[in-house]
Amino acid sequence: MLEWGSLALIAVLYFVGAYATFHPPWRDHASYIWLLLAINTIATVIYASMMRYVDTANRMYVYNVLWDVVMCGMYYLVPLACFGVQLDRYGVAGMTLVVLGSILLKLH
Repeated sequence: MLEWGSLALIAVLYFVGAYATFHPPWRDHASYIWLLLAINTIATVIYASMMRYVDTANRMYVYNVLWDVVMCGMYYLVPLACFGVQLDRYGVAGMTLVVLGSILLKLH
């Protein structure tokens, strides 16, 4: 069950990172780069720890897929939900390609 709690923490970390990226006062602040560096370093340590903790290849696979969903979901949904970003047909096509590409890579 520890791996599912870590995904909740990852969701919070990536939410903060996505919010900072799309919020001009945060993005323009001198510590923006350091904030994202810290978030991604913590996320990498959590990911590596969970890969050591998860004991079967099937659970690793599911965890990896869910990790990708959480990460991509935050960086795709935060701008839509919090900043009023409007998707045009190219945005929808791009998101579709990313999702399909991720699925194909995971299934291969």
